[in-house]
Amino acid sequence: EDIDRKIIRSLLPAELLVKYNPLAILRAIRFSVAYDFHIEESLRVAMKGGGHLLPKTVTEERIISEIVRILKIKAVAGLEAIKEYGLDRYLMNPEFKNLLSVEVEE
Repeated sequence: EDIDRKIIRSLLPAELLVKYNPLAILRAIRFSVAYDFHIEESLRVAMKGGGHLLPKTVTEERIISEIVRILKIKAVAGLEAIKEYGLDRYLMNPEFKNLLSVEVEE
């Protein structure tokens, strides 16, 4: 049913998923961007509140790998989602963050 409705939701309580598997934040963004799915509200809230866990508990290599996968699918949409969930403040250096504020001409 969720697939037909294009909804990404956690089988666990969303806060627990993000707490024990913060990489799921980036994976949800990747699937959302790749398949034009919408992230269910409780998962969205947990993702916004759990971004600080990524750099504390996940290796830099795994984070970079997931971000690259997102950017290969749809770079602009991926960067917008990363910014929407507040991950830019935890994952990106200041120079890269400044690029997110620049208007992109298509």
